[in-house]
Amino acid sequence: MVDEAALEQALAEGRIRGAGLDAYENEIPEAKIPGPSKRMKSLPNVVFTPHIGTAARETREEMALRTVENIERFLDGKRPLDVLNPEVYGEAARHDERIG
Repeated sequence: MVDEAALEQALAEGRIRGAGLDAYENEIPEAKIPGPSKRMKSLPNVVFTPHIGTAARETREEMALRTVENIERFLDGKRPLDVLNPEVYGEAARHDERIG
């Protein structure tokens, strides 16, 4: 994820030539401004895709293998690689305002 306001400004000023976005800062349905801003959407040097960035067969296979690896690690008593709540492993909790 990126700071969309900063990216928008850099794109508008030409400091960044272009951007392709597949995930957005505000995607939660309850958000007051879901998705990119109107200004960002109007920029000619931005391409938006609807979460299809992982649609390649190879990427989906890697995602499936990663899931299997996480399950195997968990069953072996090891910490999974992708943990949303690391505090259950005695690590610092993630701070994500969208999650709570």
